[in-house]
Amino acid sequence: MASMLQGVSAVKPQLLTLPGVGMSVTWFISTVVLSTVGFFMWPNAFLSTFSAKSDKALRRNSMMLPLYSLMQLFSIMVAFTAVLSIPGLKGAEGDLGLIKLALQTFDPWFVGLIGAAGLLGALVPCSVLLIAASSMLTKNVYTSFAPASSDLQLAKVAKGITLLLALVVLYFTLNAGSALITFYLMSYNFITQLAPALFFSLLKNNFITRQGAISGMVVGLLLAIYVGMTNMTTAALFPAMPSFIQDINIGLLILILNLVTMLIVSSITKPKDVAI
Repeated sequence: MASMLQGVSAVKPQLLTLPGVGMSVTWFISTVVLSTVGFFMWPNAFLSTFSAKSDKALRRNSMMLPLYSLMQLFSIMVAFTAVLSIPGLKGAEGDLGLIKLALQTFDPWFVGLIGAAGLLGALVPCSVLLIAASSMLTKNVYTSFAPASSDLQLAKVAKGITLLLALVVLYFTLNAGSALITFYLMSYNFITQLAPALFFSLLKNNFITRQGAISGMVVGLLLAIYVGMTNMTTAALFPAMPSFIQDINIGLLILILNLVTMLIVSSITKPKDVAI
């Protein structure tokens, strides 16, 4: 391991450090916080919540979940090995680093097994995401235009949407692979806006009103849309601030504004409404 890291440091030292500005340590920490808060907001995460045997099982699984991140260490080691063994990997070629490394190391039949395992590993989580997305679009969007649809019709529409979404994702994967990370980060700016209302709803004495929850989410979503359309950053908002402030993920600031709006509106509307 030490020799590999020394070799990577000599060839591409930028792979072992975070930039001093921009996507710095501050950006990384704030992005991890944002992703952690928004993780359980995704519809596919609801499946594990609803199917939990008990509240203790849900808490135990939530505590154990971060251990899955340790698997990323193996991916990083493979990537570093590819950097040293296959010089010249650039751009989209980096996505093929594992296959090229396997071709240099193993027989063709074993490379086939590696490819099949990778395909299976991608299909399982992707299928869950596609089914959840198609079900939501069918139930919440399609039924608004065709409320009299039968269950059989809805099932056919959901299958069609699943195929359409799969084709769209495949297109971006093949033609704009580098943009997927941008889409991923933008999606967390949107989905995390549901978190404040949900977390407060779990309190025994919840003082958040419906108006407050809706106002906070609307403000957060509108700001997330604006940021996504204009590529606004924290550095552009606060040009005079030090770099550790400018590098904060702007999605985290949007979440804070969502929370502040929810608290203010709830304090105003509390006497007139019952908490959610």
